[in-house]
Amino acid sequence: MDESIIDKALDLGVTYFRNENYVKARDLFRKALELAMSYGDEELTQLRAKHGLRKYTIPEPDKDSRIHHPKYVRLLDNMSATYEKLGDLKKALSYATKMVEVDPYNLKCYIRLGKILQKQVRDKQAYETYKLGLRRTKEAHESYSWEVSQKLIEIAKQQKIAIKRRLGDSIKENSPAVTESKHLIDPIEERNRLIKKARRQSPDLPHNNQEQRKDFVLDLPPELLILVLCDFTAKELFRVTLACKSWRKRLLSFPQLFQRFILNSCTHRQLVKFCDFIERLSPMLTPRYHSLELLRFSPKFARDELKSVEIIFSRMRKIEVQKLILSVPNCSTSHLAKIMASNVQLCKALTSLSMILAFRADKPYEVEMLSQCENLRRLEVLVNSSVVPVNQGFVRTSSFIEPKMLPTWAGNLETFSLTCDQNKVKGFPFMTLVLHFPVNHLSKLFISGVTFALETPQFDWLANFRFLKELWFENNRFAEFSAFIRLLRDYPLSDRLEKLTFREDSIGTRVDLEEISEGFFYKHNFQSLREIDLMGSSISGLGLTRMVSYLEPNKLRKFNFGDCPHVKFQRVQVPNESMSLSPYDFLRSLPHLESLFMPQCAALTDDTMSLMTESVDYLNDLKSLDVSLNSSLTGASLYEFLKALRDVRSAPLEYLNIDGCASISHITVNMLRSQSLVKKLDCVYEREMWRRFGINSFKYQS
Repeated sequence: MDESIIDKALDLGVTYFRNENYVKARDLFRKALELAMSYGDEELTQLRAKHGLRKYTIPEPDKDSRIHHPKYVRLLDNMSATYEKLGDLKKALSYATKMVEVDPYNLKCYIRLGKILQKQVRDKQAYETYKLGLRRTKEAHESYSWEVSQKLIEIAKQQKIAIKRRLGDSIKENSPAVTESKHLIDPIEERNRLIKKARRQSPDLPHNNQEQRKDFVLDLPPELLILVLCDFTAKELFRVTLACKSWRKRLLSFPQLFQRFILNSCTHRQLVKFCDFIERLSPMLTPRYHSLELLRFSPKFARDELKSVEIIFSRMRKIEVQKLILSVPNCSTSHLAKIMASNVQLCKALTSLSMILAFRADKPYEVEMLSQCENLRRLEVLVNSSVVPVNQGFVRTSSFIEPKMLPTWAGNLETFSLTCDQNKVKGFPFMTLVLHFPVNHLSKLFISGVTFALETPQFDWLANFRFLKELWFENNRFAEFSAFIRLLRDYPLSDRLEKLTFREDSIGTRVDLEEISEGFFYKHNFQSLREIDLMGSSISGLGLTRMVSYLEPNKLRKFNFGDCPHVKFQRVQVPNESMSLSPYDFLRSLPHLESLFMPQCAALTDDTMSLMTESVDYLNDLKSLDVSLNSSLTGASLYEFLKALRDVRSAPLEYLNIDGCASISHITVNMLRSQSLVKKLDCVYEREMWRRFGINSFKYQS
């Protein structure tokens, strides 16, 4: 007989029960119960063994003992609970009594029976039931080594104590119904009992028949309660609200506690419950806390993505969200455009939007999707796939774009990040936004994994972004560093640019830069730079030297030129050698450099470290050094450099990264630590990649 039928009936019955459809739940449980009782002894024995259960539910069976289905007691429990919800306490009691008869050493059976007796106002019988259950559980544990649930023991004890407080002295501990022939008296409990009895008999002493208990949730002042609960997650707070109605009412009166909801790997049922909770919360919101600070959602199953997003935008009409994070890689921009248009109020309230999605390229759905987001400050998009293949580069015709669809809302945007899986997305998604952005106050722009056009100019659209403070290009197919440098030479892009990152997808033509000239805009565009990252680019040693000459030397704090094949270190700059870079001249030009990154740098050898050791006088502010993934670098030269650095400035280096440096032994690593030449040192010999998505890179692969 197929056991899965009972399991399916149980699961479906539980679903009906939770949805308060108790009649259907009862019918399903009854049919499952009849099926469970139809098994033969041989099948039942095999099933119980399969579930790791003993053959019988009692430790010492006799000839009249019966074998029961593994789910039999649970089905009886569900039937009892269902009849309890239907208000038929007589039948509920009948099934609970049957549970005790079938499994007399299972404390859960006694708890179910005791609660029904309490509902029938039969407290004395309930008390005796809990007491008998605890005694038999103890007997099973001590005599037969059966496992006991401490949680169930605590529940039974609490119920027993509660009944005892209600009934006072009418309950006698030595009741003949359940007491044993010998009764051991605890001297402490007996003394407390006599003291309480004496107080009740004395007219001069005030007394209280019940112990005073403090409910911290209800009794604490609001200011203190908020301090206690402010570190609870929304999920933890939601569980607290389920404890009792008074606690739920109390907690919901503080909407500032319910500001951040993280729903990772969320099922459809869990999302519906969340929306129900939000609808109960919304009437209690104050003008100060009228919106959620964060809602982060990712579905557990891909098949639920579309309907889950529909539920979020259809159900959340009474509350606003400031920051929305959606991980729905199978939802396309066309789906999202339609769904988001159904809740304009929610879209208008958004100040930050992050999405993992699929891109549909036949029409500019992305513009339509975001057209209602008037107050958006931060937009972060990760394109996981493309639904319709995109031709390479900027190939959309003007017929795709209507004047009413132009992103006028983008005037408020401050940060825009676009990341694509280059293996799945061939083209430049969201190019309509990029090409037709109005002149705005965008300060941070990140583009990674897109495909640029082979035609020049490639970066003329950057002219719209006059207030950039941070610019990041990485892993973009056909995007040439030489074309980008020409833009910075010929156009006054931004005099506020503080952070510049350009990492090529493939190394192109060597870029040397031009010598200083008044006709170039290098100085205008570089004057505010504090961080430069040209890792994996076609910059040359001469290009680095000339770039440094355009910088404000007192402002630059961080430089990364790792994995640059056109850079070669030499003691002095050779005029006719484009690849040569003098460490002495380079470091002298950057006296306030704090972080120097040279990972995977083929030119970095022991000779290079010796040249840097001679230049430590210019490294007084250096805090971090990354020379990871340099297999030719040995521990001796690195040790001499760090020792010279500490001697010059009387302070060790704060951070050193030598991941993947196979020629540096663990002996050197231990010596660097023991002699305090560096405060923090990372050394993972097995490291093969420097770039880690979300940490130091936007190069994405799903």
